[in-house]
Amino acid sequence: IANVLDRAAQLDPSKIIAKMKYHLLVHAVEDIRRFGPIVGVATEGYESFNLIFRYCSILSNHISPSRDIAHQLARQEAFRHTISSGWYKTEDGNWKQPGQALRAFVAKASCCTKCIIYGQLVRSSDLWVSIQSYLPIQRSFINGYAIRCR
Repeated sequence: IANVLDRAAQLDPSKIIAKMKYHLLVHAVEDIRRFGPIVGVATEGYESFNLIFRYCSILSNHISPSRDIAHQLARQEAFRHTISSGWYKTEDGNWKQPGQALRAFVAKASCCTKCIIYGQLVRSSDLWVSIQSYLPIQRSFINGYAIRCR
C-alpha cells in the first residue's frame, strides 16, 4: 500500500488528498482483518452517497449539519425497515411488526416499493432519475414520514 501511495505521489501529489480511493486504501488492511475479504467493494457507492447527504441537508437549519443529516438518515432507515415489514421492539419490550393494512398499502404503492429497493436504485446508472422520484411534491404521510406517491 505504501508503494502505491508513493508512486501516486510521484505522479500527481494532489490526487492523494483529492481522491477518496487512496484514503480507503490506507484502511484496507484493517478492514480486511476486521470484516473479511473486500470482494465487490467499490467506492462509487460512497461517491453517489454524497448526493443523498446533500438531499438530507436541504431541510437542515445548518447549525449542526452532521447531526441533522445523521438524524434524517436514521429516520429514512427506520421508515424503510417499517414499510418492509421489519420487526421492532416496543417500549414495553414486546416485538411487533406493522399491521396488515400497511403491508397491503406498501404492496400497492410503487413509491414504497422504490423506498425498499433504494440501495439498488442508487447504484443504477440512472441515479438522478431515481433520486428525483423521492423529492417531495405530492406527499403521503405514514407514521409522520413524508413520501412522494404518484
